[in-house]
Amino acid sequence: EAAVKLVTEPATPTLSFDPSAVGEILHLTSRQPYQVQLLCRGLVDFLNERKEGNRVTAADIVEVTARLSSTGEDIYSRDIWQNAGEAGQLVLSATARAVAEENGEPVMPEEIIARVQMITEKFDPKAIFAVIERLTEQEILAKFSNRYCFHSLLTANWISAHYPLGNM
Repeated sequence: EAAVKLVTEPATPTLSFDPSAVGEILHLTSRQPYQVQLLCRGLVDFLNERKEGNRVTAADIVEVTARLSSTGEDIYSRDIWQNAGEAGQLVLSATARAVAEENGEPVMPEEIIARVQMITEKFDPKAIFAVIERLTEQEILAKFSNRYCFHSLLTANWISAHYPLGNM
């Protein structure tokens, strides 16, 4: 498939990947090409710094993901943030925190709405829910059985690091 080739072909024969590492990259990025490339470039930089072998492991991905989340390099996530509007930014931060507290599991919309309303009462529940639905239509959030999370965990981590709820 195209996303797997995007990960593995540019690196061949310089790097090799544990099978779980490729799956983790695709999972974290939701196969979004820019984020796949960003994460893979970060992996190459990390392995070059480390100078210990050329095999990419799941532990390497955890390290590089943490680095990327703490930098402003993720233009894709930054663009999502900048174009979300005030209510959208609140929903993104609330969703990132709620999902993180649920160990990555999707959360009910009522949980997101309650978190936004703890910060401001400027938006009523229907307006917040409309924003949740808009972000879902834009494939920023994903819906699973009336529960929501981010399509891309890289974006969720970036938002959590740069715009934690309550510190916006």
